[in-house]
Amino acid sequence: MMENKNTNLNVNKKVVYNNSSKELSQKQIELLALGLNFAITPKKFPLIEYITAAEKLCQSIEQIGDDESIEKAQQIRNSVLNQIRKGVGMKIKSNLNAEEHKLIKEITEDQTIIICPADKGKAIVIEDRETYLSKMQDQIDEGDYELNGRKEKTILDKLHKKLTTQLKIMDIDLDDKKERYKYLSSAPVLANMYLLIKVHKKNFPGRAVVNQTDDPTYKICKILTNILNPLAIQSKSYVENSCETSINNY
Repeated sequence: MMENKNTNLNVNKKVVYNNSSKELSQKQIELLALGLNFAITPKKFPLIEYITAAEKLCQSIEQIGDDESIEKAQQIRNSVLNQIRKGVGMKIKSNLNAEEHKLIKEITEDQTIIICPADKGKAIVIEDRETYLSKMQDQIDEGDYELNGRKEKTILDKLHKKLTTQLKIMDIDLDDKKERYKYLSSAPVLANMYLLIKVHKKNFPGRAVVNQTDDPTYKICKILTNILNPLAIQSKSYVENSCETSINNY
């Protein structure tokens, strides 16, 4: 375990756990300690990224279908355009020097390691790729899963068909843009799983997290969660958090 204490960048430093076989220099540890959310300034104004992100947001708002949403989306476009006009010619000062850029590139392009977050404390963990994948496979083996060899598009199309069929059975008008947007993702992707490493436990096991954002069932799951949560709170066995559990035990 290593912790950075010597850097001029005004950010909260994170603890770095190097569980890999790769030897890291002190300077590399210092850079990793800036955290996985540390944003490196781009070399030039990210014009395409701004336009793409803004347009994706506007299109998702417009899918609601009413006049207010369409007007709001256009207001966002106008606002973004004004900001782009102000920023497109600006000079961007880098927050890392040439040596630091080189070190960051060396770490991030190394295919033998994986840099990931810890389960608690916002620490950074470096694992050998093979070890990380082995821990991931352990999680899969423990669950009731089966391998699906079909292409992602085929799976998404089948899920979409099942959802639309069930929603129509429930008399939901999917021809109405507002209703369609409420229940279905416009650009669905398959859920993905990653690990948070438990640095406080022996052998640093992983805790599996499934990111379901924009999964075909994502919006329907949100609706069901909003329905079920109030019912769960009313249950006698409901516990809000571990602190409440500790208090109830006394």
